[in-house]
Amino acid sequence: MDGSLKTRIMYAGNLSFAQLNEYLEFLLETELLKKNRIDNKNVYRTTQKGKMFLHNYYEIMELLRNEKEEENSILLQSARFNHNRLSYRSRRKV
Repeated sequence: MDGSLKTRIMYAGNLSFAQLNEYLEFLLETELLKKNRIDNKNVYRTTQKGKMFLHNYYEIMELLRNEKEEENSILLQSARFNHNRLSYRSRRKV
């Protein structure tokens, strides 16, 4: 079956039934998901709009991760510089 049932989404997302219904309602209203009736069961599928949203989301997260890594690298370099400077000063006082 292509798509997922409510219970699968609920367990995969570690959601309560109330949370699941709230999120599904939002995702259906914004057309990020669509609901199809197959064999008397509601099956939820990601729409093309939903796939584009996920693609853009992952791209943004990658950009932020790279920016954060650069920021952490600069902070680490600064901390090393300050540590070395303090170590040098304390050795000179002896």
